Amino acid sequence: MYQSNQLELGPINMLLGILKVLSNKRKLQLKILIILMFLSAFAEIFSLAALVPFLSVLTDPQKILNLPLIEPISILIGFDLSSHLLLATTLLFSFAVILSAFIRLSNLWLNARMASSIGTDISYLTYKNILNKSYSEQISINSSEWLNDITTHVDATVQTINQALLALTSIIMIIIIVLSFLIINWKLTFILITILSSIYFIIAFVSRKRLLECSSIIAKSSKEQIKLTQESLFSIRDIIINEAKYFYLSRYLMQDKPKRVNQADANFLGMFPKFSIEALALTLIIWLAFIQSQDDFLSIVPLLGILALGAQRLLPTLQQAYNSWAVIKSNSDSISNVYKLIRSKPELPYLIKNNDLFFNNNIVINNLTFKYSQELPNALSNINFKINKGERIAVIGTSGSGKSTLVDIIMSLLEPTSGEILVDSKRLFDRENPSFINSWRSIIGHVPQNIYLTDQTFAENIAFGIPYEEIDFERVKIAAVKAQIIEFILAKPYGFNTLVGEGGVRISGGQRQRIGIARALYKKAQILFFDEATSSLDLETERRVMESINKLSRNLTFIIIAHRLSTIKQCDRVLKLEKGKLISDSTPDHFLS
Repeated sequence: MYQSNQLELGPINMLLGILKVLSNKRKLQLKILIILMFLSAFAEIFSLAALVPFLSVLTDPQKILNLPLIEPISILIGFDLSSHLLLATTLLFSFAVILSAFIRLSNLWLNARMASSIGTDISYLTYKNILNKSYSEQISINSSEWLNDITTHVDATVQTINQALLALTSIIMIIIIVLSFLIINWKLTFILITILSSIYFIIAFVSRKRLLECSSIIAKSSKEQIKLTQESLFSIRDIIINEAKYFYLSRYLMQDKPKRVNQADANFLGMFPKFSIEALALTLIIWLAFIQSQDDFLSIVPLLGILALGAQRLLPTLQQAYNSWAVIKSNSDSISNVYKLIRSKPELPYLIKNNDLFFNNNIVINNLTFKYSQELPNALSNINFKINKGERIAVIGTSGSGKSTLVDIIMSLLEPTSGEILVDSKRLFDRENPSFINSWRSIIGHVPQNIYLTDQTFAENIAFGIPYEEIDFERVKIAAVKAQIIEFILAKPYGFNTLVGEGGVRISGGQRQRIGIARALYKKAQILFFDEATSSLDLETERRVMESINKLSRNLTFIIIAHRLSTIKQCDRVLKLEKGKLISDSTPDHFLS
């Protein structure tokens, strides 16, 4: 969906942009977490500092007892033996180590929980913004791309946020440890840090381009895999009949193999400095300590110990910071997609439905013209007609004549290129009153040609979008009666609580259509749109459904897209479209004679 080989923003800036849209509560939690990161770093320094007296007492306890500052304190508290002092320093060092480990584990746990909470926020915002996209944008993008964004890209972004939090912890830890080392022995620290940081920067510079390549290939392959899986599941009957499974398997393998290889390369690039740099750093510490110990070995033991323990803390922290950077780089494409989705704004603001609208008079279409894009010809040209309240209007025409496009515009799914639609003299597409569209949608019902049913009960499919505990079962039954589906449902073992299966696979096409009709009737809509809704019904069932529709109150208005002439018999007027133009507006008799 998005080409991100040349990212306008770096991944860090995009992550910050994503975090900006989070709630104030989540931002406060992040600030508290950062404070804990500093506490964790200072706890590490405390454990390192406690090592110095421990090693000093261990090597020369009497010398410590005789120090001007220590001697009066030891006499005061009764530490007259070196064993006493050794016990005290051992307890101090043990406490410092345990405290440091506890704070670091707490920080690690909170990092993971924070990333999890932010992940939920991001996943919800991504899904919400996709649903809030205009219908024209929805149909212009392959659904597999939206699915890839919600699953693969969101998961990768959440993983990256977790790594970013770990990287921030590591950076704070590195700064505090290095500053402490500089105070203890700035020369050794300067040499050690210069060498180690130079190696990491060189590795990062060399691997940066390859990590971005891995990111692009992984994102592209994941999208194609989801698209391929979706296509194969939707066409599984044709795949079995035509023995096409090997074709799909080979295409799947072609996408999976490069994805796995590049994931492995990205993981390797993130981890390979660890072992070589650890060995190099320890070797440097040993030789630096050897050079310093030529004059007095005992005096260098505490320094050697703190350098060794400090390296044991510093090296994994440096590696964590580098690995987090590598993960961020390798997920750049995913971050870019999520960033663009979260930061994008729908064409119209998200508004709560207003059910106070009543359709009283008519719908007027004036000079309506529409094209799907500037490069394409007009799908509709200069359409003019009026629909009065209570009328049954049939729209006919050959395939591609513009029937469904016209209905989509009247339902407010598509916005006309030019012209206007007036509902009781109010402009349907009024930028100064965007809530009117939401009010309009609350009073219309739609029965499409292809009904998609959720893998839920009959009742939940009829009362679509309503929580089970809020369903009005009496209304469900009435709608099922009017849609001629009640007998079929009641014959099932669990009646309205019977599962229909994913997409309604356990019932016939005609039954799916009737559930769709019941869904529209349950809504108590004032205007009903039937997009070839009876096309899957046999003639007798279609006749019964149309008779039921005509028995409904004349306050209801019907707009029916029809292919069969039998469908238009009960209509008041018939509109005929041809090549996007309205060529006839007359009675059914004109077409049935």
